[in-house]
Amino acid sequence: MDEGIGEAKVNIRNALLLTAAGMLGQIAPVLAQSAGGGIETVVVTAERRSEDLQNTPVAVSAFTSSDLGAQRIVTGVDLATVVPNMSFQTGLFGKPNFAIRGIGYQLITATGEPGVAIHENGAPVSDSRLAEADFYDVERVEVLRGPQGTLYGRNATGGVVNVITAKPTMDEFSAEATVEGGSYDTFKTKGYVNLPLGDMFALRVAGDFTRHDGYQYNVFNGHDVNGINLWSGRATLSFEPSDKFHASVMFEEFAEDDSSSGDAGNITNACHTDPGPTMVGGVSLTDGNPNNTLIRNYLSFGCTTLQSGHASIYDPGVIGGILNGVGTFGNRIGVVAGFAPGNLFALNPGLKSHYDVNFDEDPSDHTRNQLIQANVEWNITNDLQVVSLTTYDRDHSQNGGGGGQISPRANIPFLPYPGMPFSVPQIANGAPLSYYTEGNYDNLSSQEISEELRLVSSFAGPVNFSVGGIYLHNRRQDNVFIFDNADAFYGTSPLFGLNLPIDNNPPSRSDGGHYYYQSVNPVTLDSTAAFGEVYWDATDNIRLTGGLRYTDDRKNFANNDSAANLLSPTGGTSYGQGYVFNPPGGQVADYRALTGRFNVDWRPTVDFTDATLLYASYSRGYKSGGFNPPNIVPESPYAPEYVDAYEIGTKNELLDHTLILNLTGFFYNYKGYQFTQAAGFGTVTSNVDAHIFGTEFESKWSPVTDLLFNAQIGYLNTEIQNGPNANSIDSYNPTQGIPNFYAVKSLSGMCVVNATNFGGVLNLVKAGVLPSSALFDVCDTPALTTGFGLFNGVPAADQGGVPVSIAGNRLPNVPDLTVALGAQYTFHFDGSWDLTPRADYRYRGGIYTDLFNNKDLRVRPYDTVNLTLSLDKPDWGFSMMVYAQNLGVNGTIVGLRSAGGAITGSENYAYISDPPLYGVTLTKHF
Repeated sequence: MDEGIGEAKVNIRNALLLTAAGMLGQIAPVLAQSAGGGIETVVVTAERRSEDLQNTPVAVSAFTSSDLGAQRIVTGVDLATVVPNMSFQTGLFGKPNFAIRGIGYQLITATGEPGVAIHENGAPVSDSRLAEADFYDVERVEVLRGPQGTLYGRNATGGVVNVITAKPTMDEFSAEATVEGGSYDTFKTKGYVNLPLGDMFALRVAGDFTRHDGYQYNVFNGHDVNGINLWSGRATLSFEPSDKFHASVMFEEFAEDDSSSGDAGNITNACHTDPGPTMVGGVSLTDGNPNNTLIRNYLSFGCTTLQSGHASIYDPGVIGGILNGVGTFGNRIGVVAGFAPGNLFALNPGLKSHYDVNFDEDPSDHTRNQLIQANVEWNITNDLQVVSLTTYDRDHSQNGGGGGQISPRANIPFLPYPGMPFSVPQIANGAPLSYYTEGNYDNLSSQEISEELRLVSSFAGPVNFSVGGIYLHNRRQDNVFIFDNADAFYGTSPLFGLNLPIDNNPPSRSDGGHYYYQSVNPVTLDSTAAFGEVYWDATDNIRLTGGLRYTDDRKNFANNDSAANLLSPTGGTSYGQGYVFNPPGGQVADYRALTGRFNVDWRPTVDFTDATLLYASYSRGYKSGGFNPPNIVPESPYAPEYVDAYEIGTKNELLDHTLILNLTGFFYNYKGYQFTQAAGFGTVTSNVDAHIFGTEFESKWSPVTDLLFNAQIGYLNTEIQNGPNANSIDSYNPTQGIPNFYAVKSLSGMCVVNATNFGGVLNLVKAGVLPSSALFDVCDTPALTTGFGLFNGVPAADQGGVPVSIAGNRLPNVPDLTVALGAQYTFHFDGSWDLTPRADYRYRGGIYTDLFNNKDLRVRPYDTVNLTLSLDKPDWGFSMMVYAQNLGVNGTIVGLRSAGGAITGSENYAYISDPPLYGVTLTKHF
């Protein structure tokens, strides 16, 4: 960064802090007396019509613009800390991965879709940047819990997050500007301008800019990484020629260019180095034989598994730990060919902090997202309204570097070869083929258009309805590219006989895949649905709601996966000949589902409450299936998900409307839960059933004017059910401790062999009868598997491990308990100054990060505290806030995700909490 700009931003931040301190010190506290009052309720559109939150028979949390600011709910990620039974797990490529009541997204596949739908102004947005962008100029945010597919459409089996942006008003000019400075050289500014344009038009323009230095430190080059530099802008034009017709057009753009990893959060590797076994089948590998080290390296999984000695992610050195590179495909190639001296990661420096990383290339994220919406509301009669909502969304993201394959890098030279032309061209980012490096580049794009048309009634009689239809077309392409210079050195060097052509810029020109891995995945979706709900006021205080939705999803998926071509001069495409998809015409599937809901709500009059609502509902949710890579599981799609949800709830206002008490209980019969597991160079997605039940408590209490408490508590129990896919292979514990079973890595993943027979093979290698390279791929070496009977008596050998039942286990990445507590009090001073201190406590229970509920990979519970001090001068339109957030966490592990299977080193990605942050904001309203 230019030093002048950096110094200016530091000066701005310091000036803001000094201004805050000075103003607070000059105001004399004269407390104003007050009593009585109540809690303001929020109008929501959870049932696609405006209704008081407490009168809506749906489990919904709503946050106004004031709520978002007061509770420091800055981005969509923060929603998961204040909504009961909601959680956030960082998703791939910066996409939001929310889970509500245990239903979210646990997939690594181009054809997968989330379980929580993201909407903006009621329209679906498949490629939202909700996890990254700050909320700005927002009217409110609604989080609907439970299946919402009848009115909100696809992928709402878990629920819906609906962001309602502020709309232009025609009554008067208004504007607002906010500036913020804080730790890590944080600088933010946001605001809006509302312009009436005559009697029929109004324009509202809003924007947001955010930057801060990285929270992580790259020990490889001394750079701060995972910094943020993004902006977003929005313009909305409204047209209202009469009180019967309203139309608006909105354009919104988001852009990010920074050193974040493409995963929304702080990410680093989690590995306990696996040096390889000390004994196999009674054969010692520590007896001084000169071949022992090489044998142990060949048998290493890179990072420890239960076979090689378990290690918790909380053990010292696991976060940021060094993997044994010989356990990875590329490093093993180098050892076999003789140009790699052994573990290419062995010389890496250690990491002193959970915020340290070791990347030979800083991560980068370049993202653009454009959203266009056109909304028309026409009251064709006093009782009937037609609503049209048209949305176009385009998203493009390029990210790579350290944020892709998260591993320590050595960048050390290969062993010299006589006659090796070390002047060979570079293949990426200044990395010559004579040095070891690796990296990941992703080029992802999507376009989506949808049109929804609804007819809504508002008759004076007891029956009303909302009916409509929607068409959605989505086209996306995920291009994933991974290179490893050991593979490139081996494949392009004339010394080894392959002589593969060198691709000087693989991320944009790669199409052969002969010395790198690439996967090109175009997916097309056409979805059509018709829906309707009927509302019947059976009596003055009993209402029945019934709805149905018919959905027809058609998916087309083509796959170009280069795994079969790796280090092969033939097969697949030749360099420069373009992509060849498998199968040539792609895979096509139609998914059709009839879903709906039935709800009864009762508003009884009781003596001990001011207002009470009781409701019971049944709803059915649906999410379409998808495809597995045809080179791994030919023509084998995975099935859709269905959720049958039963719910009862009550909403109450008490003590002269100063206390709100809401309570919900639910049970889900979850059919076809979709989950992904590593399989060689790719992944396979399957289905399993589960049961979910839980309770939710939400409350606000204002015992006296200016004092407010809030509480949101969720408890959740999830349990995987027995069924056809409830037996699976755990790559962390592939042998399940069965005596004489031994897991060995292979080019396609792993296999299980007879330990005694395998010990005989190791003795031959130690004696020099067999070359050590015979251990390169034991599973696929016919002479070993047949001649030495490695698989004798091991029926699980061809499955890559011993299957184990996951029935009874909890769903991964689902906390059992979520708690959010808050308290604030407003002091009134002379001169119309208001001072409001606020404290928020948030707790998230522990989570298992895999289907097998391995304790070593479990993330522990953690809690945080946020403190704010707000100073307001309403008649000036001025406000200021000093904040301290994320107190109590510093380097805390908040999530874990597998970095791949045995072929890439059995490593995991660990997500680390943001550090404690401090700052001040100033806002002026005009």
